[in-house]
Amino acid sequence: MYEDVKCLLSEEDKQVLLNLSEECRVLEGDYLEIGCYEGGSTLHICHNMPQDKKLHVFDFYYREYFEDNIIKHHIKDKIIFYQGDFTETYNDLPPDDRFAFIFVDNNHSYDNTRIPMERLWPRLNAGGYMLFHDYGHINYPGVKDYLDSLPEQKDREPIGKMGCSFGFKKKHL
Repeated sequence: MYEDVKCLLSEEDKQVLLNLSEECRVLEGDYLEIGCYEGGSTLHICHNMPQDKKLHVFDFYYREYFEDNIIKHHIKDKIIFYQGDFTETYNDLPPDDRFAFIFVDNNHSYDNTRIPMERLWPRLNAGGYMLFHDYGHINYPGVKDYLDSLPEQKDREPIGKMGCSFGFKKKHL
């Protein structure tokens, strides 16, 4: 699927995005992605996303290939793009927006894993998923280091490693 789009995700990672975004269809809230490269992950997230939802996409760059791909695959109207460092552009999100699904694939440092968790977990609706890519990657130890350091939390259920990602499901309390 979407073989014409350059994507740095494995086939297993793509399937995880398809499956979890499908499961979140019934939940309230939009979807959110940090780090889109040329839009491969964006397309896989949007594939099962309901027509009435938006995907908020954060990335340092708005690449020409990204725009070409979201136009070619007819999802440009589903995308709200925030260009720049997430730590700075986060404040551009409407303060009351809540999310059903969040995929984090940014610069993989400890702090750039911690900051999305701290800022976005409270905005994730119960039943939703937050997924962090490159967990355990030898070149990006910050993702695993931060996620492994998290204390248990009543509303956060680890769902474990899936492909190259590690995810959490927000519990109903």
